[in-house]
Amino acid sequence: MTSIHYSDLSGNKLPLRGRMAFVLYWENQDKAGKYFPVGAAGKDMSPRQDGQRSDLVQFRFDTDAAELDETALQESGGLQCRVGDGEWKTPYLRRGEDYYFAAEGDWEMPGIGRAVVGDDGLTFHLYMEPKRKGNVWISGSLNDGSIRMRDAQEHRATLVAVRTGPGTAPDDAFGTTQAFPVLSREDLVKG
Repeated sequence: MTSIHYSDLSGNKLPLRGRMAFVLYWENQDKAGKYFPVGAAGKDMSPRQDGQRSDLVQFRFDTDAAELDETALQESGGLQCRVGDGEWKTPYLRRGEDYYFAAEGDWEMPGIGRAVVGDDGLTFHLYMEPKRKGNVWISGSLNDGSIRMRDAQEHRATLVAVRTGPGTAPDDAFGTTQAFPVLSREDLVKG
């Protein structure tokens, strides 16, 4: 079974481990082939054009697993996030005009109902398990700049983990890097 790897900013593909922090890159369905770093805009997760460190959210999978395949992700404590060097917490599903992937919201999402890892070991899709609500995919669509959550598989987002490199502490996706640019598929897999 294929496990998730991360891309460093030089395009090298390296193994992602449990509780290893990363910047989540999200592919917009309307701009296929372009991956945007995810930050927080108010309560919601949002793709960032400039990718300044201060605007980005770090993510990790809550597990001790050395290899993050689909089974390890589904058996994990779920996806966690933090802004800056704050406490790790569970992301939320927020209801507004639509349903949104959020740092604060209505329903905590402590589990992963289904994970799909691409054959390339770099891309993945997450079907999240909100408490007291039906499962939803992190989607590839936006509403007013916020990433939507959708229940239909055809709307699921393609996601990639990015870190500054192997010399960075596991709990720090940024290292000394101040900006994470929008990347193409080719940028993500140069190495």
